[in-house]
Amino acid sequence: MACETAIAVTIDGNAVREPGGPAGLPVIGNFYEVFPDHMGNHQRLFKKYGPIIKTKNLGRVNYFTNDPEISHIAYLESHGLFTKKTSDSGAPLYGIRDNSALFTCDTETPSFALTHKFVPPSMSPHAIRHYAPLMQEAVQSSFPVFDKLDQAGLAINVYQFMVKLSGQLLCRFVLGHDPHHFDAPSSPLHPIMVILGHLLELNKAVQTRGDWYGKMPFGK
Repeated sequence: MACETAIAVTIDGNAVREPGGPAGLPVIGNFYEVFPDHMGNHQRLFKKYGPIIKTKNLGRVNYFTNDPEISHIAYLESHGLFTKKTSDSGAPLYGIRDNSALFTCDTETPSFALTHKFVPPSMSPHAIRHYAPLMQEAVQSSFPVFDKLDQAGLAINVYQFMVKLSGQLLCRFVLGHDPHHFDAPSSPLHPIMVILGHLLELNKAVQTRGDWYGKMPFGK
């Protein structure tokens, strides 16, 4: 701070710089470089620009990483590094913001500080001894379904089964209810999980495409 001349700062031997990303088109931005195959296209961009990329879709700026170490730093939500502000219209959770909740609230809200007094005890060894049998039971309930799929030699979309498994855990932990997600390979999702999934899908569609996208008289 006492130095009056320019100081060079490096991180892991590299200069500090803005995350890279494709130039995009006027107004549209990078929309056609990301959608509809966003998984494949993001992977292509990671290979080209590195573990953090910046894209702009219809006015909305997005940053992505595929590096778990970078994700860990961002998710620490410490006041010294990164804070979460869901009430900012550019935030990914803006469409489902709720400052009385835990994961969808601003880091600076009283509810965030209050809930974090209770979260650590819920992860204590004593609490885990209560949760572990429920988790074990939920996971093991999926084995017969995966065995049937394996015996039939079928290729599967892993995502939908992970949604079923997370729903199985949530319903057991929070509601004490078995949603019967793994009675058979074709067992339907519980309505709660269908509604949650639809909400998140719509939120992502709007939040990755710009504010005006949600006001269009057509589409989602």
